[in-house]
Order: sequence, then C-alpha cells, then structure tokens
Amino acid sequence: MSRTRRRRDSNAPRPELARRQPERKARESSLAGTGIPDWRWRTTPVLFMFALGGLLGAYLGLASGVVGSFWGFLVVQGGFALLFGAALGRVVRRWLAIRKVERIRAGS
Repeated sequence: MSRTRRRRDSNAPRPELARRQPERKARESSLAGTGIPDWRWRTTPVLFMFALGGLLGAYLGLASGVVGSFWGFLVVQGGFALLFGAALGRVVRRWLAIRKVERIRAGS
C-alpha cells in the first residue's frame, strides 16, 4: 500500500504562518439593540457627501433668496470647498500611490 499525503484545503488558514496579533476586545456599541448599524463616520465617502451636500445646499439657498448675506454665503462656501478639496486630495493621493507615481523632486 502506498501512502498518499492528503492535500490541505487551499483556502484553509495556515496557523504556522499566522502572525501573533494582540486580541482586541470588542466594545459594545451604544447603538446595540436599536437596529441602527454601527458606522464609521470619518471615511472619505462620508466627507465627500457632506461637502457636496453643503456646497449644493448653500448655492441653492443663495439662488432661492433664503440667504440674507452674500459674505456669509462666501464664508460657508469656502468652508465646504476646503472640505471637498480635502476629500478629493485623499482620493488623488491614493490613486497616485496605487500607480506608484514617483514624487517630483526639486533640482533633479
């Protein structure tokens, strides 16, 4: 009888290669039992939608005549434009990193 080695399932984890990670304690959500999902609010899509909603809302407020002060409108638009630029910068930075674009160095 020939002994054949049984093949390991290719998707099974290999404990000898696993890194030792400290166990994280799962903290209880304050929304547990309410049916509201736990959400990470400081993410790029949330920042994009908040900034875009603010830009459109302020612009439509000016167009409909609800906004009383033009200078106040400019300050609010500037704030939301900065948030939108920050979100866009995160996306572009990731896009450049994925494509491994080298930095432009001064004097090279």
